[in-house]
Amino acid sequence: MDVKVIIDIFAEERDILIRLLSISEQQKALIIKGDVKSLGSLLETEAVLSNELGKLEEKRVIHTGALAERLGRSARNLTLKQIAGMTEDPGVKGKLLALRSELSEMLRKQKRYNRTNQELLKRKKNYINVMLGVLLQEEPIGSTYDCNGSIGNRYQSTGLFNQSV
Repeated sequence: MDVKVIIDIFAEERDILIRLLSISEQQKALIIKGDVKSLGSLLETEAVLSNELGKLEEKRVIHTGALAERLGRSARNLTLKQIAGMTEDPGVKGKLLALRSELSEMLRKQKRYNRTNQELLKRKKNYINVMLGVLLQEEPIGSTYDCNGSIGNRYQSTGLFNQSV
Protein backbone atom coordinates (compact mmCIF):
# COMPACT_ATOMS: atom_id res chain seq x y z
CA MET A 1 0.00 0.00 0.00
CA ASP A 2 2.79 2.45 0.86
CA VAL A 3 4.48 1.92 -2.51
CA LYS A 4 1.26 2.84 -4.36
CA VAL A 5 0.95 6.05 -2.33
CA ILE A 6 4.61 6.87 -3.01
CA ILE A 7 4.13 6.27 -6.76
CA ASP A 8 1.08 8.56 -6.69
CA ILE A 9 3.05 11.27 -4.91
CA PHE A 10 5.88 11.05 -7.44
CA ALA A 11 3.31 11.18 -10.27
CA GLU A 12 1.84 14.37 -8.77
CA GLU A 13 5.35 15.81 -8.49
CA ARG A 14 5.93 14.96 -12.14
CA ASP A 15 2.76 16.83 -13.12
CA ILE A 16 3.90 19.90 -11.20
CA LEU A 17 7.38 19.70 -12.75
CA ILE A 18 5.80 19.62 -16.21
CA ARG A 19 3.96 22.84 -15.38
CA LEU A 20 7.12 24.40 -13.93
CA LEU A 21 9.04 23.54 -17.12
CA SER A 22 6.34 25.24 -19.17
CA ILE A 23 6.57 28.32 -16.93
CA SER A 24 10.35 28.41 -17.35
CA GLU A 25 9.96 28.38 -21.12
CA GLN A 26 7.48 31.23 -20.92
CA GLN A 27 9.81 33.14 -18.58
CA LYS A 28 12.60 32.95 -21.13
CA ALA A 29 10.37 34.51 -23.79
CA LEU A 30 9.13 37.22 -21.41
CA ILE A 31 12.66 38.08 -20.25
CA ILE A 32 13.79 38.48 -23.85
CA LYS A 33 10.68 40.51 -24.66
CA GLY A 34 11.08 42.63 -21.52
CA ASP A 35 7.47 42.06 -20.41
CA VAL A 36 7.93 42.68 -16.69
CA LYS A 37 4.22 42.67 -15.82
CA SER A 38 3.59 39.23 -17.34
CA LEU A 39 6.84 37.95 -15.88
CA GLY A 40 5.74 39.02 -12.39
CA SER A 41 2.46 37.16 -12.78
CA LEU A 42 4.27 34.07 -13.99
CA LEU A 43 6.66 34.23 -11.03
CA GLU A 44 3.68 34.22 -8.65
CA THR A 45 2.33 31.09 -10.36
CA GLU A 46 5.77 29.51 -10.12
CA ALA A 47 5.92 30.26 -6.38
CA VAL A 48 2.53 28.59 -5.82
CA LEU A 49 3.61 25.49 -7.76
CA SER A 50 6.93 25.36 -5.90
CA ASN A 51 5.04 25.49 -2.62
CA GLU A 52 2.80 22.60 -3.75
CA LEU A 53 5.91 20.63 -4.75
CA GLY A 54 7.41 21.25 -1.31
CA LYS A 55 4.28 19.93 0.39
CA LEU A 56 4.34 16.81 -1.79
CA GLU A 57 8.00 16.28 -0.89
CA GLU A 58 7.10 16.43 2.79
CA LYS A 59 4.42 13.77 2.24
CA ARG A 60 6.86 11.65 0.25
CA VAL A 61 9.46 11.79 3.02
CA ILE A 62 6.85 10.65 5.56
CA HIS A 63 5.70 7.74 3.39
CA THR A 64 9.19 6.62 2.34
CA GLY A 65 10.26 6.82 5.99
CA ALA A 66 7.30 4.64 7.02
CA LEU A 67 8.12 2.17 4.24
CA ALA A 68 11.78 2.04 5.27
CA GLU A 69 10.79 1.47 8.88
CA ARG A 70 8.32 -1.25 7.94
CA LEU A 71 11.00 -2.99 5.85
CA GLY A 72 13.58 -2.65 8.63
CA ARG A 73 15.81 -0.35 6.58
CA SER A 74 18.01 2.14 8.36
CA ALA A 75 17.75 4.72 5.56
CA ARG A 76 14.69 6.81 6.35
CA ASN A 77 14.79 8.57 2.99
CA LEU A 78 14.50 5.90 0.32
CA THR A 79 15.10 6.82 -3.31
CA LEU A 80 12.98 5.66 -6.22
CA LYS A 81 15.79 3.37 -7.31
CA GLN A 82 16.01 1.79 -3.86
CA ILE A 83 12.24 1.32 -3.67
CA ALA A 84 12.23 -0.24 -7.14
CA GLY A 85 15.03 -2.58 -6.06
CA MET A 86 13.00 -3.78 -3.09
CA THR A 87 9.82 -4.32 -5.09
CA GLU A 88 9.15 -7.85 -6.25
CA ASP A 89 6.33 -6.95 -8.67
CA PRO A 90 7.97 -6.40 -12.11
CA GLY A 91 5.15 -4.06 -13.21
CA VAL A 92 5.59 -1.80 -10.20
CA LYS A 93 9.37 -1.98 -10.54
CA GLY A 94 9.16 -0.92 -14.20
CA LYS A 95 6.78 1.91 -13.34
CA LEU A 96 9.09 3.19 -10.61
CA LEU A 97 12.19 3.07 -12.80
CA ALA A 98 10.36 4.80 -15.69
CA LEU A 99 9.14 7.49 -13.30
CA ARG A 100 12.67 7.93 -11.94
CA SER A 101 14.05 8.34 -15.45
CA GLU A 102 11.35 10.82 -16.41
CA LEU A 103 11.82 12.89 -13.26
CA SER A 104 15.61 12.93 -13.69
CA GLU A 105 15.30 14.23 -17.25
CA MET A 106 12.80 16.88 -16.19
CA LEU A 107 15.07 18.08 -13.40
CA ARG A 108 17.99 18.35 -15.85
CA LYS A 109 15.83 20.43 -18.20
CA GLN A 110 14.73 22.65 -15.33
CA LYS A 111 18.35 23.28 -14.34
CA ARG A 112 19.17 24.27 -17.94
CA TYR A 113 16.20 26.65 -18.06
CA ASN A 114 17.20 28.16 -14.73
CA ARG A 115 20.77 28.76 -15.92
CA THR A 116 19.58 30.27 -19.21
CA ASN A 117 17.01 32.53 -17.56
CA GLN A 118 19.53 33.61 -14.93
CA GLU A 119 22.03 34.55 -17.66
CA LEU A 120 19.35 36.43 -19.62
CA LEU A 121 18.38 38.39 -16.51
CA LYS A 122 22.02 39.19 -15.81
CA ARG A 123 22.48 40.49 -19.36
CA LYS A 124 19.29 42.55 -19.17
CA LYS A 125 20.48 44.05 -15.89
CA ASN A 126 23.88 44.91 -17.38
CA TYR A 127 22.21 46.45 -20.43
CA ILE A 128 19.90 48.55 -18.25
CA ASN A 129 22.84 49.70 -16.12
CA VAL A 130 24.79 50.77 -19.21
CA MET A 131 21.80 52.62 -20.65
CA LEU A 132 21.16 54.36 -17.32
CA GLY A 133 24.84 55.30 -17.19
CA VAL A 134 24.62 56.82 -20.65
CA LEU A 135 21.38 58.65 -19.92
CA LEU A 136 22.47 59.97 -16.54
CA GLN A 137 25.99 60.96 -17.57
CA GLU A 138 26.30 64.74 -17.32
CA GLU A 139 29.13 65.02 -19.74
CA PRO A 140 31.11 62.55 -21.78
CA ILE A 141 34.36 61.14 -20.46
CA GLY A 142 37.37 61.90 -22.66
CA SER A 143 40.62 60.00 -23.07
CA THR A 144 39.08 57.17 -25.06
CA TYR A 145 40.62 56.53 -28.45
CA ASP A 146 38.37 56.13 -31.46
CA CYS A 147 39.06 54.01 -34.55
CA ASN A 148 41.20 56.82 -36.10
CA GLY A 149 43.47 57.03 -33.07
CA SER A 150 42.01 60.35 -31.92
CA ILE A 151 40.74 61.02 -28.45
CA GLY A 152 36.98 60.87 -28.58
CA ASN A 153 34.22 61.83 -26.24
CA ARG A 154 32.63 58.62 -25.07
CA TYR A 155 30.56 57.59 -22.12
CA GLN A 156 31.90 55.30 -19.48
CA SER A 157 30.88 51.71 -20.06
CA THR A 158 30.64 48.75 -17.70
CA GLY A 159 32.26 46.57 -20.33
CA LEU A 160 29.08 45.15 -21.81
CA PHE A 161 29.64 46.93 -25.10
CA ASN A 162 32.90 47.28 -26.96
CA GLN A 163 34.07 50.90 -27.01
CA SER A 164 34.51 50.75 -30.77
CA VAL A 165 30.82 50.08 -31.38
